[in-house]
Amino acid sequence: TAILIKRTIRHQLLKSPPLAQLEATIIQVISKDGPLNIISTYRQPKKHQIKNDLLSLFDPSIPTLIAGDLNCHNKIWGPKFKKTNSAGTILNDFSIEKQIVLHIPDKPTHFSGGEPSTIDIALSQNISQDISLQVLERLGSDHSIVAITLNAFPITVPSVRKITDWTKFEETLRSNPTQIPEINTQEELDSQVQMLTATIQKALEKSTKTIPYNQPNHQALPPEIKALQREQHRARKQAKLTLDP
Repeated sequence: TAILIKRTIRHQLLKSPPLAQLEATIIQVISKDGPLNIISTYRQPKKHQIKNDLLSLFDPSIPTLIAGDLNCHNKIWGPKFKKTNSAGTILNDFSIEKQIVLHIPDKPTHFSGGEPSTIDIALSQNISQDISLQVLERLGSDHSIVAITLNAFPITVPSVRKITDWTKFEETLRSNPTQIPEINTQEELDSQVQMLTATIQKALEKSTKTIPYNQPNHQALPPEIKALQREQHRARKQAKLTLDP
């Protein structure tokens, strides 16, 4: 999971508590009404016992918004839910017990083979502002974009930004290649994933520098990236004109 946030919005990355069933990325935004925790989550379909993880993520003293692909289904939530799974039952009971508000999109959000489903939802606690969800188009994914609007007013502050030298990043990785042995167990797979992630993170740190936000960035995008951007803009314009994707 990940969260992309405008760098001028005052915020901090929070360490996720130990979780057994969910994956989560947490930031705390400082708004004019006080702190607000925003959490991006994902639940793998085979992991059902999510109550303890939800208890760890919700802090009753801080307004919290959780959103993501939770793979939860419950017929109680409306006619578009054709089935109820165990995670959906646990989530519904949890929301009633802890006075959590469920925010369910009015359209399907997932399209993959079978019947479309709505598995990208949001949960909130102690948020006084109105929250609305809008399902947007898909962009090269079997999930639709779900836009969540929260009428909060974040505090913006001067900040710094990071610039990555991607050529140096590539050279660093090439100079320290990761040798992946034969993998036979889930534990070996998890270990190799952790090692590869650590190698990438170290290469990124070595190739990235921090500069004041108002300092111009003289590093241009690689030509191939610019070409891809131009092609993407051309394709979108053509699709709008011809209604042909």
